[in-house]
Amino acid sequence: MDHLLKVEENPAHQALNIKIFGRLDATNALIVEDEIKKNIQFSDTKRIILDFSELHYLSSAGLRMLIIIFKELKEKNRALVLHSLNPSVYNVIRLTGYQNFLKIVDSPEEAFEPI
Repeated sequence: MDHLLKVEENPAHQALNIKIFGRLDATNALIVEDEIKKNIQFSDTKRIILDFSELHYLSSAGLRMLIIIFKELKEKNRALVLHSLNPSVYNVIRLTGYQNFLKIVDSPEEAFEPI
């Protein structure tokens, strides 16, 4: 399987940075979800930041994964922030209305700003 994600802890900002590469679709969404959940479980950070700068495609399976992660974090009073979305990925999220509850920012720096 190709390199799907890269995880880095940022203790100074109490954040877990997760960069997702390529496509997030039915072929890999469950794998990515499991990896994110595993990292969330073993981290006490207050904010999970998904870097989409290298994500080129988002399917309904990827959207489902985002909602599952969002709900799990919300139950634990933790935040999910997405940044650096390309226009086609943002458009998929916008068409579903998910931008109304997902925190989406333009840059990595904005991902660390207070929510």
